[in-house]
Amino acid sequence: MNQLRQNKISLLVTLLFLITSQVFAQNKNEFYIEVGYSQASQSPTIFNLFKTSFWRENIHNGYFSAEYYRNINAESAVGTGIQLVEKGFKNAYGISTPQLAIYQRYFFKLDYIEMPLVYRKKIASFFFNVGVLNSYLVKSAVGTASITKYANGKIQDFRGTSYEPNSFNKFDIGLIMRIDKEIRRNVFFTFSFMRGLIRPYIYNSGELNYNEVFLVGLKYKIN
Repeated sequence: MNQLRQNKISLLVTLLFLITSQVFAQNKNEFYIEVGYSQASQSPTIFNLFKTSFWRENIHNGYFSAEYYRNINAESAVGTGIQLVEKGFKNAYGISTPQLAIYQRYFFKLDYIEMPLVYRKKIASFFFNVGVLNSYLVKSAVGTASITKYANGKIQDFRGTSYEPNSFNKFDIGLIMRIDKEIRRNVFFTFSFMRGLIRPYIYNSGELNYNEVFLVGLKYKIN
């Protein structure tokens, strides 16, 4: 039985190798891997990014993406892929009276697996991508930090993180815009902006609005 199992595995590996070789031999297919830095926040209204404290109150993290493109002609292609991105936002506020002062911070972190579907157009040495984004929430965390200072000098410090999978929508649909620039053979600088169209927080639409994310990274063309 072990020998039969080994033969099946060897046959499967051989078939996968042959299929992969044929796919990569086709000039119409392109495969990329991409890594970089993400900066995420929330929009308070339908599209009001630059009126928020986006650059100060945001979520920073790395991201990873694997992409596939099918060329239509020398200038155009359609693409898809899978990417791992953390979204969410941070906020802070304080209350001060003669008796006490309270300073609080909290954050929402939302980890998504996403599948974009884009149309790519080459203009000069740039590649412009526009499309839609399907997102699935795999992990959600809410963190708080509170410091209370009393007039008598007493200080209370509280910090905690909770994981609330039932407080957030599992799915999001959004828009993605991306610009790629080849900086050396098969190596590209890439910049993306993504915006969700579904509010992630299911209990209070005013608390969490729409996901907005900037991605800056490098991508490598495998074939």
